[in-house]
Amino acid sequence: MQDGRLDHCAFGCAAQRPKQTLALTERSAEGPFRSLIEQSLPILGWVANWRPLEIFLYDWWPLARRRDLYRRLAAATLETKAYSEKVGSI
Repeated sequence: MQDGRLDHCAFGCAAQRPKQTLALTERSAEGPFRSLIEQSLPILGWVANWRPLEIFLYDWWPLARRRDLYRRLAAATLETKAYSEKVGSI
C-alpha cells in the first residue's frame, strides 16, 4: 500500500498483543514494575494505532474523491471531430 499503510496497521495490531498476553497471565507477581508495564501498554497501543486510525478516519477522503473522478471520466461521452490543416497559409 502507498505510504506504508499496511505496515502501520500491522504494527498497531502487534502493539496490542503484549497487553492481551499480560492480561492472561496470573496476577501472583504483583509489584511496581508490573503495574508500570500494565499502565504503559495501553498508551503504547494508542500511539501505535494513531496512524492506522488516522488513515482509516481521514486519509480515505482523497482516495474517494479520486475514485469518483475516475468514475465520472469513465461515464463521460467523447465526441470526435476531423481536423483539417490548411496547407500553404502563413
